[in-house]
Amino acid sequence: MLRPIHRNIIWLMIAAAAVSACVLDPFKAAETPAQRGYAIEASYNILLEDALEIASAPTTTAAVREAIQRAEAQATPVIDSLSDALAAYEVERAKFDGGLSTAERMTLVAANLDQWVSNAKLTLVSFQSAFSN
Repeated sequence: MLRPIHRNIIWLMIAAAAVSACVLDPFKAAETPAQRGYAIEASYNILLEDALEIASAPTTTAAVREAIQRAEAQATPVIDSLSDALAAYEVERAKFDGGLSTAERMTLVAANLDQWVSNAKLTLVSFQSAFSN
């Protein structure tokens, strides 16, 4: 028979594993296009910090620094557009929930967000590959 303290430790370990899975792959936890969009934004910010750290390292070659700069210059506008699409979606969803928008308009805004999520996910992979090799 497990003592209460051991049972608590086991539950804590299970919870930690579940949280780790979400942190390591936030897309698995995301259920909606908006959640996937926010996961991409957060992942991009983490990758941007990693890229800055790599580019700032004294052992990093000029070629790698330039590759990171090019990749960032390509990725940032896509992520910015994703952020705009997320904001538009949240505004439209609030309007819809309040009876101030139509289902057709909501569908259009959601489709736009879904497209930006797809574009941004591909961009995120390209950005990461610029400095992870």
